[in-house]
Amino acid sequence: MRRRVVRAVVAAAVAAAAVAAEHGGRAQSSGAQPPPGASPRPAAQAPAPAQAASPAAAGKLVDEGRAAYRKADYGVALIKFEEAVRQGASGGELFYQMGFCYKAVRDDAASSRSYMARAVPLLEQQIKDPARRSLESYYYLAAILLNEIPDADRMASTAREAVNALEGGHLPRPTTGEGLFQAGRLYGFTGQRDKAVAHYERAIAALEKEGGKQAGILRHCLEASADAASENKEWDKAAGFYRQLQGLEPSRDEVRMPLALALFNAGKELEAVPVWAGSRDPRLETQKVYLERVARHYVELGRPKAEAPADDQELRKAIVEAGKAFGELVLKDEARAREASEAWRKEMDERRKARRKSKSGPPPRPDIEELQSIPVEKMTAEQRLRAMGYGNIELEPAPPPPSAERLAAEKRFFALLAELVRRGHLVQDFAATNGLAPLIFK
Repeated sequence: MRRRVVRAVVAAAVAAAAVAAEHGGRAQSSGAQPPPGASPRPAAQAPAPAQAASPAAAGKLVDEGRAAYRKADYGVALIKFEEAVRQGASGGELFYQMGFCYKAVRDDAASSRSYMARAVPLLEQQIKDPARRSLESYYYLAAILLNEIPDADRMASTAREAVNALEGGHLPRPTTGEGLFQAGRLYGFTGQRDKAVAHYERAIAALEKEGGKQAGILRHCLEASADAASENKEWDKAAGFYRQLQGLEPSRDEVRMPLALALFNAGKELEAVPVWAGSRDPRLETQKVYLERVARHYVELGRPKAEAPADDQELRKAIVEAGKAFGELVLKDEARAREASEAWRKEMDERRKARRKSKSGPPPRPDIEELQSIPVEKMTAEQRLRAMGYGNIELEPAPPPPSAERLAAEKRFFALLAELVRRGHLVQDFAATNGLAPLIFK
């Protein structure tokens, strides 16, 4: 028995020696490099191989993963990509998309950065080959050099090369939403904002037509287009983009203020009111009341015009001065109203004294039958009360209308307040500090 064991050990040693001779005189351990011609073992970050490599299966998995990726179904995409790598798949675009998915789905920054780093040399090789380069490869490389492995010079150079290739006809013009978005980003990387925004606007139309789930891309295009339209004072256009943004995420408060501002500047002040009112930010609870009052009363006054200083601080001073003038004229009108009221009361007292002295009753009033012949909408307040059965009534007349001077001061005050809102400023704190709140809510 002992001799058989010894013979088995010797046989195993001989076999091991033969293997060592075949591969350079040393048997391979599990950590050594694979023999020439064998498939390379995946790096530590890559999923461990589960079965023999199958190029056809790997390609199919990559295609399925990219289909899910373009629908923003990043969880499914990542599973497909991982299995594809186990099957031997590789490539710059694949590794970029895997890196994106690791961050989006698993919040795994280390794996994301690792795959992005592996993508860089592959993408650089790809864009050097006219037969393999694509808009996508340029965009992915520039995006990595912007965000993951920052290198401003290489990023700018990559973006310039891409847009030159587009304009020189060396890359096909994009037609899909994602392609137009990528072109827009590349133009943006080179500082050509107008061309970037033009591509974003085309991307918005294409994405809506495609009906996909590329919410992240659509959001970026809408934000960039809305902001550019606002800066160009194309307020209706900006409001349209902001409304689309709000439709993507109705509960997102950050969109409400710029949307309301765009509507206000577009001359749709009353449409801005419900947008403000829908804000859930507790810090804006009272602000919303002030903004609504300014918007509504500004429209009630006929959207008056007023020459406003260009400087914001000077505008605030002009509002305070206009408020002071308005307030003084309000006091004068109120004094006139009190005088009119006192004069009426005095007149009523003299009439009552005269009736008592003559021992005659009050002047005849129309009877119920006569009142019923008057349409309700044409009745005075006194006639309505008499029709309801009330007897001896003397109603004080309405106060005199505002003076022309007061109305002009009020219009100037609210026109300047509206200009303050148009410039994107809130009203409450400024009004409270300067004692303007009573005039705003007068």
